[in-house]
Amino acid sequence: QAEFAAYMTILSVLGIISQPIVGMMLSKFAEKIRYITIGGGILGFLCCFWFSRSSSLWQFYFGAIFMSMVVPIVTIALSSSIIAHWFAAHKSVAISIVSIGISIGTVLYTQIGRIILESFGWRTTYFATGIMILAGCVIGALLVSPPPSVYGLKPFGYDETKVFLEKVTDL
Repeated sequence: QAEFAAYMTILSVLGIISQPIVGMMLSKFAEKIRYITIGGGILGFLCCFWFSRSSSLWQFYFGAIFMSMVVPIVTIALSSSIIAHWFAAHKSVAISIVSIGISIGTVLYTQIGRIILESFGWRTTYFATGIMILAGCVIGALLVSPPPSVYGLKPFGYDETKVFLEKVTDL
């Protein structure tokens, strides 16, 4: 259990470092958000495949380095980036709805993962997790859309008067 705690520590610490990097990448390449989502899914699948074939502790720790980049891409950083681009108003409501979805997904995965683990073992569970990550990201990439500016649109709740007044008062 101490080894697993070390794995989670590596994943968490590197996640703290990778979150802002992934966030900047998502902002800079927002119009390519579909490709980033699929890339995150592929990396997630490869990490889980790596874990399913690992036979020593250092391999899990090495995999945690890459998995720390997958987690923000396929969870909160991705959804926050989408919300930031598509909503000028009611962002907190949108973030709350997304957080509910992430929580529901976590609860469902925990139960599905437990069933797979008890029936087939940890290696198959990691492989199945990779398949679920990849499938979720491919489906997500089909549903997600680049920022509204790509289509000549404004975010939901955009108020031109407010933006004009803010610019005038900054002068």
